[in-house]
Amino acid sequence: MPERQPQVTGPIKQKDKDFVKASNGTYDFGMLDKHVAEAIGGKEAPIRLQAGNEKYGEHHLNIADDGKRFDAIRAAGYETVKDFIEAISKNWNEIREGTGTSKLLIKADAKDSVAAIELKSDDNGTYYSVITGGVFRKNYGRNKKLLRKRGAPSLDRPELSTPIPYDTSGNAQEGITERTGTRSHSSTIPEPQNGVKEEE
Repeated sequence: MPERQPQVTGPIKQKDKDFVKASNGTYDFGMLDKHVAEAIGGKEAPIRLQAGNEKYGEHHLNIADDGKRFDAIRAAGYETVKDFIEAISKNWNEIREGTGTSKLLIKADAKDSVAAIELKSDDNGTYYSVITGGVFRKNYGRNKKLLRKRGAPSLDRPELSTPIPYDTSGNAQEGITERTGTRSHSSTIPEPQNGVKEEE
């Protein structure tokens, strides 16, 4: 049976300063599928990193704690904030409750790599925006409510590890294959557009 092609509503309109591109050239660093989204009380949507300001996003992670936050990220083996967020987005082990409406993606190693994300719906579609994060002590989130462990029994298919591909012309590429290799599917989540507003 032929794969269903994603529907693209128009040409991509965005400013490079608003969203950071992942290593594959898209704006999607990872994906929380519908099973994970249901477990955390959210929606199926990609994880995106915005350039941000001193309060959130890439800029915040570069300067937080007078640069010590980024120093810890570098010491953990990541060259850039982008590399750090991409590794967590694709390889998280747990999702826990954060502060307010945020959720914590936790990648457990010798220390915990953590990204706090919030679900947003705006002119750029529905996506999880990275607010803050860092490299913290082992079991950093143990006092926060556990919402989902990766590979939990109720998850009947693995979370997608590859962000949704789009080409620069706005024509979506073919669907991506899930880690199981048994099926593939496509998404209709739109790309970012102009007019992304920074948080106050």
